[in-house]
Amino acid sequence: MKMNIETVNPNIKYIYHYTLKKNVKKILAEQEITSKDQYVFFTKSLKDSIIAFEREMMQENKLYIDVNGNLRKRKKCNKSDYCILKIPYKNDNQFFKFSFENQSKESIYTISISHKGSYQFKEAKVLEFPENRKTNILTKTAVAAIATGIILFPYNNIYAASWLEPNNYDTSWYTSESIIEYKINTAKEMAGLAYLVNDRNITFEGKRIEVKGNIDLTSNTWQTIKDIFRGSICGSHRIILNCFDGKLIENKDINTVEYLYNVLVDDNSLNKISVKSPYTVGKMKEAIGTNKTVFFNNEKLQDDKSLLDLNLSKNDKIQVFSKYNYIEDINGVKIPFALESGDSIDNVKEKYSKKTNIPQNKIIIKYNGRVLNEGRTLADYNIQKYETLSAYIKVDINTSVEEGKGSIKSSQDTAISGEEITITLNPESEYEIDKVIVNGADKTNEVQNNELKIICNTKDINVKVRYKLKAKVSEEPKEQIRDNIENKESINNPETGDNIIIYIVTFITSFLGICIGKFKKNKH
Repeated sequence: MKMNIETVNPNIKYIYHYTLKKNVKKILAEQEITSKDQYVFFTKSLKDSIIAFEREMMQENKLYIDVNGNLRKRKKCNKSDYCILKIPYKNDNQFFKFSFENQSKESIYTISISHKGSYQFKEAKVLEFPENRKTNILTKTAVAAIATGIILFPYNNIYAASWLEPNNYDTSWYTSESIIEYKINTAKEMAGLAYLVNDRNITFEGKRIEVKGNIDLTSNTWQTIKDIFRGSICGSHRIILNCFDGKLIENKDINTVEYLYNVLVDDNSLNKISVKSPYTVGKMKEAIGTNKTVFFNNEKLQDDKSLLDLNLSKNDKIQVFSKYNYIEDINGVKIPFALESGDSIDNVKEKYSKKTNIPQNKIIIKYNGRVLNEGRTLADYNIQKYETLSAYIKVDINTSVEEGKGSIKSSQDTAISGEEITITLNPESEYEIDKVIVNGADKTNEVQNNELKIICNTKDINVKVRYKLKAKVSEEPKEQIRDNIENKESINNPETGDNIIIYIVTFITSFLGICIGKFKKNKH
């Protein structure tokens, strides 16, 4: 079942969240709603919150997946133990809407939104569930909820369907407890065994389960049989599980159970390969032919590597090559490719582009430092299997002046990954450099003598510069400034020789003036 997650920002004032009454005091004190899951569940109205509770929490034996990824059965909850919190809504861009393919209008996901991470608030109102409301559990609703209502919050890759869901298991073969030997012929009957053990706690102690037909359990999620099982299974080699479904029986090694893996052979064909215990790379190579090399996430796997240790998810693919070549980027990342001697350089670029999402027209392939020309083949360059090619990327250099007056120039318009370029900055006379931004990052401090050195990687280079006016200088003439400084220094330094002479001459002149004045006065 396909699932879609989209960001939402509903036009609402409040959101609603049901919780146990015993948790309310702690929630109000901390002013925060948290969850063991990645998301916290809310509704947009009181009515929807009540409906969601009735459909999700009041259906006894409803199947769901807990935070540890285990399939559980819902115990019936009582409204009297719960309340609803009414909280002011605030948009923090962390609200999401979950939707599923062919989703019923009655699904709780239709009427709910989820907040990624804990939700903080300043105030909340505690509301009781209405006492006289009839529980809205219709048969149609219950069936739809079971089909689509598995809680998937932290688990995007989990199957929507389980073998333990109604109509997926068959227990008709279990006719009497007194029977010593039972025969199982279909996947549904095998699922019935899991149901009888996990849900009805039947141990099958001293009893024998004989698998009569080939049983492929990969169409739904297998739920590991609990280790209370005390019987024996004969013919388990006929059983195939998905590699990520866990064991057939908890804490028991059924050596002959096969696991199914997605294997991409020579970049061409996708195959489902079943592997028996021990679940190793060597066993897989036996299943698909010897002398092949196995990779996962571009890592070469040795024959003794456990496939179960890879922790594969549903869509993961193991790659197998009859022969291969590496293509290495400037960061040292090597990717294996199934290449033939007759492959043209165009074909090599195309394969590299598909795997890396780099446009083909930007890719340059080198071998031993030599550029390989399009239209030529690997054989033309005598390139053998297992040898390593090098991938370089053409990079466009874009420059612009965002503010102020001045110019900016790159040493070249294009470059290749690993190449150094120089950006020259020329502000006009009354301007200076304010900021230099390269692909969104501030590189101002790396500018030296109005030049910036950049090592190209795999992305186009975008350089933006902002110039600002220089700080204003006093407009007072330089000579006047110098005279003012000299005068200031003369005043502040009276002990200099020149100033002493000036003071003496001034004093003598004043004294003589006074004496001459008195002499003339007495004469008259």
